[in-house]
Amino acid sequence: MSFNEGDGLRATMESVLAQTWRPLEYIIVDGGSTDGSYGRAMEALTPRAAEAGIGLKAVSERDRGIYDGMNKGAAMAEGEWIIFMNAGDTFYDSGVIERFFGAEDFGDAAIVYGDFDRVKAYGTVECRALPPEKIGENMPTSHQAMFIRAELMRKYPYDLSFRIVADYNFVYGLNRLGYRIVYRQGKVARCEAVKGVTSRTRVSMHKECDRVRGIALTPGRRLRYALKSAGAVSRRMFDSLVPQKFLLAVKRLNRRRLDRHQRKAREKAGL
Repeated sequence: MSFNEGDGLRATMESVLAQTWRPLEYIIVDGGSTDGSYGRAMEALTPRAAEAGIGLKAVSERDRGIYDGMNKGAAMAEGEWIIFMNAGDTFYDSGVIERFFGAEDFGDAAIVYGDFDRVKAYGTVECRALPPEKIGENMPTSHQAMFIRAELMRKYPYDLSFRIVADYNFVYGLNRLGYRIVYRQGKVARCEAVKGVTSRTRVSMHKECDRVRGIALTPGRRLRYALKSAGAVSRRMFDSLVPQKFLLAVKRLNRRRLDRHQRKAREKAGL
């Protein structure tokens, strides 16, 4: 999925071309880029995909957002499994698909997922996926670390009434219907998150997650979200007053502190 993301699209493209697994199909869904990035990427990608033995399909047209683009890609897919990457996201390394599917038969699994890294401006955050039994509480991993049966994506396309968590609504729904969802240890992707999720978007995300789980928007819950929104406004005002270099330095120091803590915890647990 891409829109005016020249450098990001190239990074994702290189990551797909490097995968050792065959057969492999690469579908690019562009939201109608106006910066020329789509044309340049396709000009470079088309001969290289053919040389690598990777099937290539592409479309560039206006859509109704990222989840609409994902639905379009699923409709175009001919393979058994689908994984969605946004422009700028990459596979963790060239052997990801081979490791997941080369020596293991997942039987009737609807989704197979793993861990991922979130790449931020202040460092890389290792994200360990949640077990399937936690799906009722939260999205177990990012969609970039999730292989989904193509036929189920077409049967239950993303609900476009969700702006932020249509992927969680999809996973939650499959889990409620009794489909088998499997976690396999190992990193799948590196997700570009330099811009990050804004505090305002985070409040909206929590509201949508409540809707997915069928939690009523009671007066008490409305007050909770009003307070969160007020806090988000305060944080944005604070961030606008503090030099960005200083904020970034603080975040980097905090990231290193958290990394040390997590490393010690893993060592103590013998992991």
